[in-house]
Amino acid sequence: MGFAAGVAPDTTEIPRGALGVWALGQSGFLLKNSRGKVIVVDPCLADPVAKLGDEWHRLYPPPLAPEHLRCDVLLVTHDHLDHLDPDTISALAPDAVGLFAGPGNACRHFIKLGVDAGRVLRLDASQTVDLDGLQLTGTLALTNDPEQPDAEGVIIRLEGAPSVYHSGDTAFSPLLTRVRNAAPDVYMPCINGRYGNMDCLEAAVLGAALRCRWAVPHHYDMFRENLADPQRFRTELGILAPETECVILRPGQMCLLGAEVNR
Repeated sequence: MGFAAGVAPDTTEIPRGALGVWALGQSGFLLKNSRGKVIVVDPCLADPVAKLGDEWHRLYPPPLAPEHLRCDVLLVTHDHLDHLDPDTISALAPDAVGLFAGPGNACRHFIKLGVDAGRVLRLDASQTVDLDGLQLTGTLALTNDPEQPDAEGVIIRLEGAPSVYHSGDTAFSPLLTRVRNAAPDVYMPCINGRYGNMDCLEAAVLGAALRCRWAVPHHYDMFRENLADPQRFRTELGILAPETECVILRPGQMCLLGAEVNR
């Protein structure tokens, strides 16, 4: 498995006003704007969860080898193996990533893995940081893991591109609808419905409240014990929020989102 021919992130030009979105599998995405700024969220490009048991081997190879990953910012929403993959972080080329960002537990793990503290940026829920051509805002996420109380979602604003709300791992709550105040263009919800996360219907209910232009579901495809059907989410969202277009991406697939883009 790999990126489809002609759409590798490093060689793909993004039109002005558009956002390039590459699916990395599970909750991982690579985002790129027309100026070439790249942010990667929750990349799991190895097989770290298999350490917990044979039933947790990933079901497909990663679309990108960790040593080939390049980005300005690598952000994780929380310190779970399928979001902060230590084998991916350890395999990165020395100059592959500008900044590593995430909540406190994730930042401590980055440093433990050998990332220089000067390249680690802490981002907590309700905090906004402005970088060169990029703004990140941590948002509420409700996790059932007491060891990761600082898990979060994130709003990503790449300059000149549609903005993104990535839910991270979270249960449904009416409190999440406050994200609507930030008016994101793209809604990326977890939909697996296990281990405390929203299921397809709950993610669609939240999508109906947010009224984003696009929705790209995640966290449903990597492990046999944690699968969900994204078509069910598409159906539920189509009923509750018909104005929101659901885009389902296979690992390694990309799409362009933007007002002037015809997909």
